[in-house]
Amino acid sequence: MNERRIPFTREDEDRIASAALWGSIVAIGTIAVGALDMVTNLIAGATAVNLAIRGVGLVITVMLGLWLLSASRCFRKVARTDEADKAYLLQGCRNLYYYFLVTGVALMILLGAALIGLIVALFFGASPTAVLQFG
Repeated sequence: MNERRIPFTREDEDRIASAALWGSIVAIGTIAVGALDMVTNLIAGATAVNLAIRGVGLVITVMLGLWLLSASRCFRKVARTDEADKAYLLQGCRNLYYYFLVTGVALMILLGAALIGLIVALFFGASPTAVLQFG
């Protein structure tokens, strides 16, 4: 038996293939929504600063989508081929690691910026109800 082959059951391979399919759908949807956001801002005539910020967001979104798509492709290979399961599984997990790392860091940066904005607004005299009011 090949040492690089992991003996998954048929049910396990079907679950892995299903997860890979859904990962691909989410990745393609993420990239499409990021691109659509940029296009709508271009059509709406957004300012250069807004477009620059959206451009950075688009780059991050596309990068995340590509990592997730690559991980999904690796997991699909684990489920549908009988060779190099360990290598594909490790590469898929590595891509997921980067996906979740960048997502977590971006979330921390956004939450930190929101907290700083709230503190600055309150410090310069905005009422707490006005700051926390949505819509």
